[in-house]
Amino acid sequence: MPANFARLNENVRLNQLEDMIVTTRAAIGEMLGTVMMAATEGGEHGTGNAVMLKASESDSYCLPVRLDTVDLLTAELHNNKCDLIKIDVEGSEFGCLKGGMKFISQKIPVIELELNYPLMKQFGWSVSQLKELVSPLG
Repeated sequence: MPANFARLNENVRLNQLEDMIVTTRAAIGEMLGTVMMAATEGGEHGTGNAVMLKASESDSYCLPVRLDTVDLLTAELHNNKCDLIKIDVEGSEFGCLKGGMKFISQKIPVIELELNYPLMKQFGWSVSQLKELVSPLG
């Protein structure tokens, strides 16, 4: 969402991390495409949650967003180093990890993962499936 992306870039700049962090305008999942994202208005700064919608859903404030995978995005950016991946994708965590297994298995970064139990159920996956996906990584 535009306000969230602007805030992210501003925080990277304020913390002088431009040489360490690459930002991109994309949702992350298990395949390429376009998804509709619904946004909630957030407080005085205009940022808030953004949630990927299923095809049958609609919202008064939604935008089409490019959907990419971790594997393809990191290859496109020629990313050779990664110590940490933070994932906070409102129920799409399984798809995000699934679309990044090649990169993750090669780089073995620390993964900080926030799980949204109501939304993961809505997107049709469980913690046991997540454990099965990542268990080969050690």
